[in-house]
Amino acid sequence: MADFPLVVDIAKFQDSSLDFFQNLKSQGVQAVIVQLTAGSKGHPYSKNPKRAEQVANARTAGLRVHAYHYSYAYGHDDTLTEVDNFMEEFRALGFDPNNDFAFLDEEDNSNNPNPATDDVNTWTDAVFNAGVRNVGVYSMASWFTSGRINYDALHCKFLWVANYGVNQPGVDNTSVWQFTDNFFNVDCSYDFFGNLTGTPSASTEETAQPQPATQPDYAITPENGGFIANQTINVRMAPTTSAPVTGQLEPDDGIVYYGYVLNEGFVWIAYKNASGQDRFCVCRKQGGPAWGTFN
Repeated sequence: MADFPLVVDIAKFQDSSLDFFQNLKSQGVQAVIVQLTAGSKGHPYSKNPKRAEQVANARTAGLRVHAYHYSYAYGHDDTLTEVDNFMEEFRALGFDPNNDFAFLDEEDNSNNPNPATDDVNTWTDAVFNAGVRNVGVYSMASWFTSGRINYDALHCKFLWVANYGVNQPGVDNTSVWQFTDNFFNVDCSYDFFGNLTGTPSASTEETAQPQPATQPDYAITPENGGFIANQTINVRMAPTTSAPVTGQLEPDDGIVYYGYVLNEGFVWIAYKNASGQDRFCVCRKQGGPAWGTFN
């Protein structure tokens, strides 16, 4: 995973000095997501008091800078008042609505509703309609896997997922994986597709997740069949060990595949997941025994 670009996120609890950001850059960090606001205007924590200095010094250090909002909202009207608070700061601090990302942090177990999908859609729709072209949703993996945030019903499909102490985000369609809360004392994420560290080429609202740029280079040989794993096998977004892991086949798990790819010394079988997306897993080393049974 170390080959993916690194992104950190910060709030009022972190430093705001130029030295702080220059040190992060020297450690390989390419972008930072700054919390601008929390709740609505008048909330005790409504604005990060360090936001302006953090944004300015991160830019001076040569990092790409994005923004996020921490939600305390419950319901449609409450959510819209929080959007007003966030957008005021997003504009005031000179963020580029065509390139910089705006994230909703939806994780407050005491205040956010369950399910929370409608409030998430209200926030992302309103921010998108305010002119921000790249909008995303942050939460813990458990909020997605439990259905508290329902991916299939989201209008914005760009996911930033927190999941620590594991070797994968654990949520399909993750674009950014917050894998630790202690990278030089800050949260750190992998930017799987370079959206936060490069220049976004398309809006994220109501679009499917991007696939790895190299995926079209892999020729899939058509073949229909079934496969039952006899060991744990990683499922990836593309037939390469550098692609993000989206899940695993456990022993006795079965899939119906439609083709295979020869790459990196492995035979990869291609199949569609429940959402109709292409997924790949190794079924054997080339010339070696199968990692399961075929039917």
